[in-house]
Amino acid sequence: MIAPLQQILLIFIISAYPVVGAAALWHLSPWETLWGVLGGNLVLMFAALWSRKQALRQMNHTADPMAVLGSFEQTLHRLRSISIGWLAINLFLMNWGRVVREACWRLPHGAAYGWMPLDDIIWLTPPVLVWICFWLLQYGLEAVANAGTVVAPGCSGRRFHSMPTCRQYVILQMRTNLYLILLVLMIWVMQRGTSRLADGVGLTSWASLIGLVPVLVVLLFTGKILSMVWSTVSMPEGPLRQRLLAMAQRSGIGFSDVRIWNTHYRIVNGAVIGPMRVARYVILSDALVENLSTSEVEAVFAHELGHGYHRHILWYLTAIFAASLVSSGLGSLLQLQYPQDSHLFDAMTMMAMIFFIVYGISRISRLCEHQADWFAAQRMGEEFSMPTSQIGGNNESLSPSVDRCPLPVEQVVEDGSFLTPWLTAYSAVSASAVSPLERGAKIFSAALRRVVALSGRSPEKPGWMHPSVNQRTQLLARLANSPDAVRRFEAQMRRLRHLIRWGLVIGVMSVMAAGALTPPASPLGVSHKESPVKATPQLQPVRASEVWVTGNALMSRKVIKPKRATAESTWAKDAGSL
Repeated sequence: MIAPLQQILLIFIISAYPVVGAAALWHLSPWETLWGVLGGNLVLMFAALWSRKQALRQMNHTADPMAVLGSFEQTLHRLRSISIGWLAINLFLMNWGRVVREACWRLPHGAAYGWMPLDDIIWLTPPVLVWICFWLLQYGLEAVANAGTVVAPGCSGRRFHSMPTCRQYVILQMRTNLYLILLVLMIWVMQRGTSRLADGVGLTSWASLIGLVPVLVVLLFTGKILSMVWSTVSMPEGPLRQRLLAMAQRSGIGFSDVRIWNTHYRIVNGAVIGPMRVARYVILSDALVENLSTSEVEAVFAHELGHGYHRHILWYLTAIFAASLVSSGLGSLLQLQYPQDSHLFDAMTMMAMIFFIVYGISRISRLCEHQADWFAAQRMGEEFSMPTSQIGGNNESLSPSVDRCPLPVEQVVEDGSFLTPWLTAYSAVSASAVSPLERGAKIFSAALRRVVALSGRSPEKPGWMHPSVNQRTQLLARLANSPDAVRRFEAQMRRLRHLIRWGLVIGVMSVMAAGALTPPASPLGVSHKESPVKATPQLQPVRASEVWVTGNALMSRKVIKPKRATAESTWAKDAGSL
């Protein structure tokens, strides 16, 4: 799968080009630029083809084809990163951005495709086509691994189905891995449409504000959009659905539906999508529901409920918005102080945002994953100690019954954590073998390790947005056995939320300060520090006439110079009317 970081970097590079612009090191013709773009991407495709050939050779002599497939996927991941870097070189150093824009400018205005961001789509096309070719190469290798009679030890117990067709496989990969790019393209198209409508009704001055409406619409209805893009269906009625809905109701978390993600049984995963309750969905993949036990599915579901309970999606969006405001506001203030280095500060602003995306979002996401894990452990601890008549579904008990404190209906929040009074009492004596918190942590840790094993991933390797499985289970064990560890963790989460809030405040203040300190535009080149009378002798109307005639008349290569007296008298008349 494509990491979200790669999609974000690809979108960010394309968005940064109109701001930073090109700094061409090589003066290439349009055809030379085009061949350079195509040549670099062809090299990446040949590298992937050679790596696939080596992987097929290894599969014929190994008892663990899934390990070979995982190594090939890592190679494709690195090649995708190289393709993103090659796109940046093409845009900023090889005039690819200028060549595409000049071609788009030659198209007739007012056509239907005027609503489409054609330049952005053309820039996206080479790397996306390369990624599609990578999936075509991966399909054959995955089909060989899937047909193998020997299953990797890490995937023992998984039910394997026949491979989908190549067309179905590629469509699945595009739906699963290009969703961020699709959402951004939708925003760009809607922004262009609203801008044209604003111009048509005479609201050009409000175009920037009106352009925020599509962004809000797409963000609020992301869950609904992704539920359709990912080909999800509502979970059928049955004991499992009743138990999951009963758990969500007891947790006080609202969402629209529990949906099954149709992945042709290729993906073992779950997610919660959508920041708004009316368009928020909890999705579980078909392979996950098929291969996990009822208690393990409930543990994964509880983890996704934890994301919704703590509003992690809104915190992600707030953090990104705050970082963009801080970077743009501080960059604008620096440009006011050093106007001669405007492009340098634009580049610094973009680099600051890239740093935040790579490291800041990763840090926030990992802490949120730990918090959702802790929520799931507490939820499973409560489910473990509830009477079977209150669980829902077919009243199956999750584990053997234990002695438990009376279970009150209401829940309390201690330092931002999800704890009921009886869980708080047990957390103080968690050395007991029947501690619900400890048992809940074990149930969720077992489910988490099961998901990773079925996916063929390493429990020791962290991801960009997820800690490693070993890190997650070790922290859960500490939280379940130490109230002091819970207080320290909750204090860490409070500091994170305060940091995001302060970042938003600083960003708004810096943008407002930059707007207040920006001098108004001076008409006709008159400096805001000088009066029109003093500025008049410094202007050269003859030079202005030369530029105008040369750039717009296009009647002759010879510069047409009007009489000096006439030009000066005209300028004096204009300056006096200011």
